[in-house]
Amino acid sequence: MFNSIDDFLFDNKMSLENLKACALKYQDLIIYPYTWNILHIIALQGNNAFIKELPEMSRDLKMPLLLDHFGKTPLHYLMAHRKIDYAAVNSMFSYICDYLNDCFIRDVYEFQEILKSLAILLPFIFNKVETKLNLFSGFHPIEIGCSLIQN
Repeated sequence: MFNSIDDFLFDNKMSLENLKACALKYQDLIIYPYTWNILHIIALQGNNAFIKELPEMSRDLKMPLLLDHFGKTPLHYLMAHRKIDYAAVNSMFSYICDYLNDCFIRDVYEFQEILKSLAILLPFIFNKVETKLNLFSGFHPIEIGCSLIQN
């Protein structure tokens, strides 16, 4: 399948199935000094095929954290590519929304920090991506639907 974590980190030609297996195996990996996780690396590599699989993997793929040392999520790095794949952005944003649902119960501070980090991206996301964002107002989820605008 793969020889080591080095294959995952530096071989951006890895098959989708091997990449999924590696991500599940190393989901607790944190890369210092940046505090990147597997999703940060995948977003930096621009592996959109894997990112589009995130909604199906969200039950099994549990990241220990989403904010890196710079206060950025994998979504920040995904959206920094010259050519943005909006379907991949939608999948990553959906994964982050699921993470936030769990995070709200587990660690309210982390929840607030992730929302602050995403604040600069939200206008773009709301204009370009089709997804649902579940935010909490007390303990009542507020659903906000966004519509897809094609370029």
